[in-house]
Amino acid sequence: MPNTNHTSLSLRVGRVCTVVFCMVFAGLGRAAPADAHSFLVRTSPATGARLTSGPDEIVLDFSEPIDGTPHINLRTATGTRIDLAFVGTDPGGIRIHANVPTLARDVYLVTWQVLARDGHTTEGEFAFAVGTDLPAGALRTRTKPSQGRFGWADALIQFELVAGLAFAFGCLASERLIWATRLEASPAPRSPAAPSIAFALVGVLSAVALELHRRNVLLNPTDWSGALTTRPDRLILSTVSLTWLALVAARSSRLRRIAALPVAAALAVVVWRGHSGDDTRWWATPIGTTHIIGGAAWAG
Repeated sequence: MPNTNHTSLSLRVGRVCTVVFCMVFAGLGRAAPADAHSFLVRTSPATGARLTSGPDEIVLDFSEPIDGTPHINLRTATGTRIDLAFVGTDPGGIRIHANVPTLARDVYLVTWQVLARDGHTTEGEFAFAVGTDLPAGALRTRTKPSQGRFGWADALIQFELVAGLAFAFGCLASERLIWATRLEASPAPRSPAAPSIAFALVGVLSAVALELHRRNVLLNPTDWSGALTTRPDRLILSTVSLTWLALVAARSSRLRRIAALPVAAALAVVVWRGHSGDDTRWWATPIGTTHIIGGAAWAG
């Protein structure tokens, strides 16, 4: 006579695998993601322009909205810095204006750095001339993702956060969907969901500390609230709260049943902080979230 418990478990596993496969397939079928960074697409003055008189302002147009305070510097070919009275961003966040004082006859180099709403920093430079010719090497715009000293740390922290949350979600989901009946009949050690969430919490707290260090306020707690003001900052602080809530729930015998919910929410915020969160298509973030949660459930 067939083992009914084994048959029931096999059917349950089959159903879950089918659902997860559909979720992952839907995620893989989404359209191409948004650009990875806010790239410079247009400048005024134009790159390599030769002007008869100095411009009143410098205007930079970007491919994606930026967040936070943009940084623009203007200096002469010999390195003399020109103070800019005002630097601001238009509504919509894709255009930056900088007021320029009266410029003498010379070659000028504009350098800039911006933070995209997906959390990536981009920097670049271009040159123009007032009343003179530019040297041959100054006719090309240079734009690149900013490669700071902590690029390796960003990658490690992101891996720690996503891997910890994804593994924890997979463990919690498998407890409820696959192993619930067996565990009730014969108590067994719980999955390592709580340690995985703690691992992710260390990662996201490290990300906050790294941002505070970059802004030179890590050792000044009174300055923290004023430093973390951009959209990526607010999202990463939300991730801290959700991860902490998930850890408390996973360690509680009464709340463990719902621990997967704050974990899933934290993963959704991670996706929202990425490229799809800055996509103009409303479905980009839900599809990205479904993709990563589906993969986590499959691993669990």
